[in-house]
Amino acid sequence: MSVKESTDKFSDLLRSSLETEGDKISAFSELVCDLLIDADIMDVPVSTDFDAKIGNFRYLINFYELESDKPELVIGSVLHDESKTSEGLLKNDIDKYFGFLKNFVTNSISSALHKKIKREDESYREMADLSESVYKNSETITRIKLILATNNVYRGKELKSEKFMNKEVLFDIWDSKRFNRFLSSGITNPPIEIELNVYGESMPFIKAQKTNGIYDSYLTFFNGKVLEKIYNDYGTRLLDRNVRAFLQTRGKINKGIQTTIKDKPEYFLAYNNGLTITCDNIKFETDNEGKERISAIGDFQIVNGGQTTASMWHAKRKFPDIKLTDIQVIAKINLLKDKSKVDELVSDISLYSNSQNKVNRADPFGNKDYYRTLEKISRSVTTPESVIDNPGSSWFYERVRGAYAEEKNRKRPGTETNKFLKAFPSQQRIEKAQGAKLENTWRLLPFFVSKGAQWNFLNHSEFVEAENIKPDENYFKRMIAKQILWKRTEKIVSNQKIPGYRANIVTYTLAIIVDLTGNRIDLLKIWNQQYISEKLEECINQVAYRVRDIITETKGNVTEYCKKDTCWKKIRENITKLPHDFDEILEIGLNAVQTPKEYAHTDKNMKFVTEIPAETWKNIASWGKHTGLLANWEKGISMSIGKALIRNGLPSPKQAYRGKQIYQKAIENGYKPE
Repeated sequence: MSVKESTDKFSDLLRSSLETEGDKISAFSELVCDLLIDADIMDVPVSTDFDAKIGNFRYLINFYELESDKPELVIGSVLHDESKTSEGLLKNDIDKYFGFLKNFVTNSISSALHKKIKREDESYREMADLSESVYKNSETITRIKLILATNNVYRGKELKSEKFMNKEVLFDIWDSKRFNRFLSSGITNPPIEIELNVYGESMPFIKAQKTNGIYDSYLTFFNGKVLEKIYNDYGTRLLDRNVRAFLQTRGKINKGIQTTIKDKPEYFLAYNNGLTITCDNIKFETDNEGKERISAIGDFQIVNGGQTTASMWHAKRKFPDIKLTDIQVIAKINLLKDKSKVDELVSDISLYSNSQNKVNRADPFGNKDYYRTLEKISRSVTTPESVIDNPGSSWFYERVRGAYAEEKNRKRPGTETNKFLKAFPSQQRIEKAQGAKLENTWRLLPFFVSKGAQWNFLNHSEFVEAENIKPDENYFKRMIAKQILWKRTEKIVSNQKIPGYRANIVTYTLAIIVDLTGNRIDLLKIWNQQYISEKLEECINQVAYRVRDIITETKGNVTEYCKKDTCWKKIRENITKLPHDFDEILEIGLNAVQTPKEYAHTDKNMKFVTEIPAETWKNIASWGKHTGLLANWEKGISMSIGKALIRNGLPSPKQAYRGKQIYQKAIENGYKPE
């Protein structure tokens, strides 16, 4: 098969990206980040453009990810090869690009590279921050993943992991063939096939007698040494369907596991709850006594017990002399027969069978009703027929990673696939973690959004559960309007060529606009048009520059600074008003979207605020500014209500709702109306 024949779908996506972005490398990098998020390889990748020679070393980084709650660093480069041939990538190319990445890791840890970068060029500050984070967290970073993404084809063997500087280093190549496979089937890696004789010997088992046709269940025992070897070969790929990565030994549970491994291996079976494994096929063999044994397990995935498995590997490296052969681990192997039930069954197993490390219901598979409702609504709500692009199409809410690709690939090539793409265009897809970013930005929590996808998702999930949020059609439309705003803001910031921190600038820019308008942006109008106005774009453009200036004023690590509420306070103190004509572009009126919970008493709220003189509302705003007892958005709403009443108009239902609260707050804090 030729390179061209193997890469059609990926090439189409890349071609489309290059048409909309001027810089080919930046466009390619952005596309790679989006696809690696979809593939669950990265959670919050940051696209960058760091290509520099400092001293004797060249560094080339196009995207990265380092979250404080994870022991893994991911950095990657992109290789856009315009002259690719049927021979594919040469080994020299592979070695060269991975060498650029290894240079960065090695020199960040060993020679404080961040100081040299800062001296070299101020525009490289984001990479200096990353280098400094690697330097400071070098003891806790245990795994490093180096990724090379290319539009060419790699025909070599899978690269083996290495150890350097006491770190496990993985080399991951995403070529056009692999991207195309993922786009076609949602498969990111070949399934893991475990031949037990390679790791020791086949295993005896007990099969559950009664099953429901969806799965068969087998009970067996793994030797600790076998688990350690399997984890050494496959690492966290074994946990692709688990709800979280290895939590390291900092938690009490994992410390207890390692203590038992080291000091009381014979008690491990009694103390440990064991593993839950899923697979799609099992092979058997007959021993000399005529008894059946499990000899191989296909598509091997640990959905519960990842901590136990990873602890075997880490314990062996921390205590080389321990004998893992003395440890037995009980395992329940579920052979999944009904492919359509895999996601649902695996998520339930992950939630309900884990008792060693508590799985909060706010983990990625929690709050099912909220996410399932959004998923259901998204399949039926269509864009207005009056919109210019894709009228009558729908936004696809992706509750489960890969669901979009799976839905598309169930259609027959040709007419059915084209019909699906017309109904659900690829650019109209929103994943649940992105939805959490939007909602927390509008809740004025940009510092939580900046903490990363997992922390932000957890915070949002807890809020959804605590408030018992029940999404309806209007809720979904508002979410999509926020997504339209978010994606456009990303483009605006990218076009500014601001060096670094785009993700932070986007959430803080939108949060301060929401704050200063009292959350008065007419999201329904954005939904109806499926775009934002030029004046709103100009406002975003101006605010984004200001946000960037403020967050980079800190002398410390900007990325870490953005994760703190002190950063948000600083922005609110320094950005106190929007462009002077902003009121004209808000298009706020009685047609604003309402949610039943907030506006259940619209008539009463409207009566309350309209009976208060316009001058009083303006005085409340002045009082709030003088005393500092009202937030910027509260002062803005007070002034807006006053202006509406002067024009003999009415405030919006949302303004009336908020206005009543603001008035009562002012009275309680000492304001005395004249």
